[in-house]
Amino acid sequence: NVRFKPENAKIYPELIFSPFINIHKSKFRRFQPFKLSTEDLGNLGMGLISSPSFDFLPGEILFKEKFKRVREASETNVARIHSHITKDLFKYHRDILGLNVVNLSAEKTTIGPRVLDFVILENDQFSIFEVKTSLSGFLNFRQALGQLFEYAYLDSRVNIKKLVIVGPVKLNDSEKSYFESIRKLISIKIEYWAYEKSENDLGKKFLIY
Repeated sequence: NVRFKPENAKIYPELIFSPFINIHKSKFRRFQPFKLSTEDLGNLGMGLISSPSFDFLPGEILFKEKFKRVREASETNVARIHSHITKDLFKYHRDILGLNVVNLSAEKTTIGPRVLDFVILENDQFSIFEVKTSLSGFLNFRQALGQLFEYAYLDSRVNIKKLVIVGPVKLNDSEKSYFESIRKLISIKIEYWAYEKSENDLGKKFLIY
């Protein structure tokens, strides 16, 4: 970590000058105001949403059973749960539902720089699964819905069959009621799959709402 100074650019050429940094100040100050014109704002926005394309790539990544320690043990555990769910989604659709692996993609399909958790290709239609690891159905809804809508609609050429939220918790009555309300508001088919980690029978690992 280097405290930013203009002269540091000579020593650390990898530093990127930002329009939000006043390079005439001797000290780096966060949140310095920088006035942007309407044109600047437009260019900034276009850089963030530069028409990403949907790229389906079948197969599954090489899942690790052991994970490097991240900042906290909880983060490592979240990564482990996420990978277990994604791995079992692939196995469930291959071994239980009998889908061909060329139609399954676990953490390999992308839209722009974003990697999708799990995708199924059937008859030129895509089913997109977003895995969340909260023990609250409400939190899983909140975290997943925006991402799923983004993945489904960023590339208008993509034909979506359904969107699926996957989480390691069953829904209680209020969560079921809320989810049904969401279903009535949107035209695209949407499901919630509760993942049972302790279930040894692969065919019973997912409870579909």
